[in-house]
Amino acid sequence: MSFIPKDERPALALLAELKHEQASELSGALSDASDELGGDELVQHVIDGTPSVEADDVKRILRAVRQVASAKEVLEVQPDVFLNDIAEGMGRIEEDKLRLDETKQERLRERLTALTESPAMEIHAKARSLQQDRENTYCRARIISDLRPIFGSDVRQSPKAVLVAHMLRITYHHGSRGTLKDLFLTLRTEDLDQLSELIERARSKADSLHAFTAAADLREIN
Repeated sequence: MSFIPKDERPALALLAELKHEQASELSGALSDASDELGGDELVQHVIDGTPSVEADDVKRILRAVRQVASAKEVLEVQPDVFLNDIAEGMGRIEEDKLRLDETKQERLRERLTALTESPAMEIHAKARSLQQDRENTYCRARIISDLRPIFGSDVRQSPKAVLVAHMLRITYHHGSRGTLKDLFLTLRTEDLDQLSELIERARSKADSLHAFTAAADLREIN
């Protein structure tokens, strides 16, 4: 069974639950979308073309479909085999409310096929797969700062001093299944300054690259 991220399962179940008219409207809006639309523009185009479905639901479904489409690109498997595996996997997940029966599994497979084959989705899926074509990809980060007491020889007495410490937690996706893992790093305050400088330098590089792509009339995919 293909690994189906828990965050995407509600959206896949929702796609299977859509009425036929709603699914056709969604598929038609995505098929009509230009493959030159950026990520946000594509989402808005499909939302505008699918008035029978709540905008937030359209966003959730498109995010899940892009995840499926990009995973298909990364894993390089036959599309019909992969999508059938996804549909059957939704029939064996542990969440009772989201688990699909055989009829809804078939419905999901057919709808995923239509949505992932649209030219606009294929472009964005390939871009996404290139972003994920590394062993580890960034997910989120958090820095926790605190004071650590320094005691003398007699720990029953008050601390003699304190140390300002920072803990950087980086959460990342590992491997083709996108398993979430954490990396913890202890930082000094001066390390924060160095990281800030590195980030600003990267922003400057990004601005230069954006200017280059604009001058070369190259479209950027987000």
